[in-house]
Amino acid sequence: MRIPDTQGERVRVARRDVAMAAVTADQFHDTKYFGFLDGMRAIAALLVVTVHVRGDHFAWLQGQRGVGAFFMLSGFLITTLALREEGRFGDFSYKAFFLRRVFRILPLYYIALFATGFVVLIGLDDRSEAYLAALPYNLFYFQEYPIFSMDKDFPFSVAWTLGIEEKFYVVWPLVGFLLMRRWGHRLAAAVVLMPAPLLAPDAIPGYVLPSSAI
Repeated sequence: MRIPDTQGERVRVARRDVAMAAVTADQFHDTKYFGFLDGMRAIAALLVVTVHVRGDHFAWLQGQRGVGAFFMLSGFLITTLALREEGRFGDFSYKAFFLRRVFRILPLYYIALFATGFVVLIGLDDRSEAYLAALPYNLFYFQEYPIFSMDKDFPFSVAWTLGIEEKFYVVWPLVGFLLMRRWGHRLAAAVVLMPAPLLAPDAIPGYVLPSSAI
């Protein structure tokens, strides 16, 4: 490709690239794989990793915000898929949606949970008492509860975000697509909820990002 040699030609090339990259609403609705989410997930994951590095070398990155980014991406993806199903079939199946979430998440989750238990059992982790204390909550997918109630570190504590995310999968489709089927109701709810982080900026981080979980 010829390198543009004038400012005007550079602008025309940039506009052409933007036009080629743009997609129509129908093309977006038919998209099954959102590639751009992978890059955002990678950045969020790296931010979370910096929090777990010993010392405060990366504190300036505020890596805990990566957890919030994961929640945001999940909300975008789940809402997009639900709206797509509603637009295509005229209705949203809560049962089918929840079953898809269950079979997508739970098998790997329980494999990881019991693999952690095996590590504790053979003595590679000496926090067996803490693991057993949190196990009932982990088994029944209330992983976030020990984080807020147990004043100690325990194996598999990083799963607390999955507990919150799964509650979102239960509540949001129920409220947004079953109780508020009409767009007018959804718009009213959005108008009410959007200012919430601004009006109470400390309320949400205090629940979603507890210091004991990081």
